[in-house]
This record gives sequence, structure tokens and C-alpha cells, in this order.
Amino acid sequence: MPGNNNPTLLPDLPGYWRLVLTITYAHLQRKEVRSIKTKEGTGIKRVNINIPTDLHNAFKSTTAAQGLEMTVVLLEFIEKYVAKNGPITPRKGRRG
Repeated sequence: MPGNNNPTLLPDLPGYWRLVLTITYAHLQRKEVRSIKTKEGTGIKRVNINIPTDLHNAFKSTTAAQGLEMTVVLLEFIEKYVAKNGPITPRKGRRG
């Protein structure tokens, strides 16, 4: 169709390629994007760790089967670990 730049309206002709380009940017469309939950008024620090996929999946499914959240289980482990081993006072380095 003359004067029409919409590629989806072009006829399918043998021997011709029709290009339809769709780019989806979730951060521009605000789909599947949510903010990180934080507790207001408290000091919260985010920790990222790398673990094998199989271990992550096993941990996730185990906690879900028990009706628990992974974060709660990890926080409980960290609290018990620190209580048992005690916090270590860091040595003062050259940069002070």
C-alpha cells in the first residue's frame, strides 16, 4: 500500500521478505519489574552469593515445601553462626 510504512500491513509476496521487529524492554514497559522489598526505618544490607543451580533449586524447593521463605532460613542460619562463633573484631589496616 503506497504511503503506508506499517510493515504488518504489507502483503505477503513470494520472493520477498517481510521484516517485523519487536523489541521488548521490561524496564520501559514496567512489566515484570518490581522494586526490592526493604523494611523501612531499619538498616538492611543486601547480600548476593553465587551458588550452583542444583543447590539453589533444592534449597528453594525444600523451603517452599516447609512453607518457609529462603531469606528467613538464611537469616536464622547466619544468626546462629554468629552467636556460636562470635563476631570478629576487624584489625585496623593501614587505611584506618
